[in-house]
Amino acid sequence: MFKSTSSKLVKRPVRRPAKKIAILAAIITISLGTDATTGWSAGKTGEKSGNKTQTVSFKKGMIYDIAYFSVKSGKEKQLNEDYFPQALRIGKDYGVSMLASFGVTDVTAGDISPQMVAIFEWPSLAVKERFEKDKRYKKIVPLRDASLSFIKVAFYEVAEDVEVVFRDDKSYEFFGAWLTPEAETFLPKYFEVSEPIKRTYGRPYPEFKVNFALVKNAPKGDFSYAPHMAGIVEWDKSEDFQVLNSNKRFQKEAAPLMAKALTRIDMLHTKLQIKL
Repeated sequence: MFKSTSSKLVKRPVRRPAKKIAILAAIITISLGTDATTGWSAGKTGEKSGNKTQTVSFKKGMIYDIAYFSVKSGKEKQLNEDYFPQALRIGKDYGVSMLASFGVTDVTAGDISPQMVAIFEWPSLAVKERFEKDKRYKKIVPLRDASLSFIKVAFYEVAEDVEVVFRDDKSYEFFGAWLTPEAETFLPKYFEVSEPIKRTYGRPYPEFKVNFALVKNAPKGDFSYAPHMAGIVEWDKSEDFQVLNSNKRFQKEAAPLMAKALTRIDMLHTKLQIKL
């Protein structure tokens, strides 16, 4: 739905070998326990404790196109009523689904500040390339381009099937992180030290819901967004993030380890937008 153009690239930190990144991703999942692995059928919604929910199944072997974007003032109707309905109708011929969308409520770290985050599912990158060459899609691309003031797109996959029940009364952190050469040493230590602090800092435990790995040979261009690792964390309230980061024990013991493991981290707090 959001094409990554192929002109000049944004300068990025030195890449880590794919094998080592995969190892670090596994460390994260193991460190955060089984809270992260608990299943989305597109459009499936429900009620939980009086709140609306949306269940999303992330499947091994599929491609997840996560778009971070902002809409120009006055162009909301053009994007939502003119572009997206047509793009999604064309996308059905290629097996694409729009899984979920989120409104950004806070930027807690990093260099990007979009209004929205949307997740799309594709059978493969090859299918996405065929979709973008479709004459019907090319015809409506100007509608999208004229509607957006900011856009970054990342292409991810998951190591195993994961079902996530998103709730409209929770806050969802989307993070993207770039690793230092010492990350293999300091990231496991960070999780070991921070885990007991997260469980005792005075607010509900922030649950890691899904871990994403970058897709090999993903499209690159002006829209490219390629952190070494990314994921979604559920917080009870967005403010809990600040409570944790203000915790003296966290500042003294955990934060320095994270600083040694990462060269950059972007963190966006969002609210689920339920599909009607």
